[in-house]
Amino acid sequence: MEHKDEIASFLLERNCPITTKGYYYLKSSINYVKKDPLYALYLTKSLYPTVAREFCTEPESVQRCLRTLINMWWKLDALKEMFPKRPTAQQLIVELSERCGMRKNKCCEQYNKEQPWWTHNPDGEYVSVYERLWGLDHFD
Repeated sequence: MEHKDEIASFLLERNCPITTKGYYYLKSSINYVKKDPLYALYLTKSLYPTVAREFCTEPESVQRCLRTLINMWWKLDALKEMFPKRPTAQQLIVELSERCGMRKNKCCEQYNKEQPWWTHNPDGEYVSVYERLWGLDHFD
């Protein structure tokens, strides 16, 4: 439960609109990504259905509510300090997961192979889930 409290205070500090369902879906999404970063790679196939089951709704509803939240938050100018242009749901979830303290080290610096956000590429090398997500390492 401490993760959700940490996430809630983090979002409130950044003026996240809390009057929508999207706020609760975002908070839950960040919590799932903090527990297992691979959720960030598979939003529509894994994360949205998981969050939807938690809230007894449909994955499409989760996706729509997150888009609405991002639009509302963007209009408040609160996201512009983190993003030069309006972020996608995936970019927002990953960035906020990182800023909530998920990663201790930067992916290009020293890393710990025991941490769950490192995975193998087809050549057997360790790569960051975020490098893969942001296209820093291309997988065929």
